[in-house]
Amino acid sequence: MTTTAVERRTLEIDYPAKNEVVNSLNYTFRISAPEDAAAVEVSVDRGAWQLCRESCGHWWYDWSGFKPGTHSLSARAVEQTGEMMTSPLRRFVVEGAQVENPEPPTPLRRHPR
Repeated sequence: MTTTAVERRTLEIDYPAKNEVVNSLNYTFRISAPEDAAAVEVSVDRGAWQLCRESCGHWWYDWSGFKPGTHSLSARAVEQTGEMMTSPLRRFVVEGAQVENPEPPTPLRRHPR
């Protein structure tokens, strides 16, 4: 009996999981794409497409500076044949995100002697 590997022909967002709660200052998206993908990009909240890096059989994108709330993630891949693949939209939640402009600490006052 011979078994053959099944070639993956889908584009999937592995992380974040559906409705995952992210509470870190930095997060890395992981995408699974067909082996012949020439490039993979992600879009957060239907924004600009950002190029992912390939490593260890997956595609990765480091995301930071995000705001609390519900967000959406899409991925797209271009195969070497030129065919475009897109993933289903993935929703996730961010809690405790980084404050963009934190107030500086209050200076200490010197008391007269």
